Amino acid sequence: MVYQPFNMLTVSRGVKTCLVSMVFLVSCCALAPSAWALVDINRADEPQLRTVKGIGHTRALAILAWRTRNGAFHSASDLRRVKGFGEKTVAKVAPHLSINGQPLTPVNIPQPSAIRRR
Repeated sequence: MVYQPFNMLTVSRGVKTCLVSMVFLVSCCALAPSAWALVDINRADEPQLRTVKGIGHTRALAILAWRTRNGAFHSASDLRRVKGFGEKTVAKVAPHLSINGQPLTPVNIPQPSAIRRR
């Protein structure tokens, strides 16, 4: 029996497409773990918090400092009390966060009133 090294040139087009798709899928799974899992705001450390789009180093440290001073978060309104988290920021990050395994429900953002024309 003669050993034939794997050569991408000799593989059929369908198999190539399948292999490329599998490599892409594995890469996406490895690079974006937060795409499927919510980050628990009461248990996450700084690197885990930074996986949420909209939470960088400074905001992650602010969350940790607030949690140290005040204890566990209970709602999105608690997150609003953290420096750097206004209504819009909370609404942006809330879909990616949880509290003790339960999805974080964003605070209702009041819509700007209609501009009256005179």
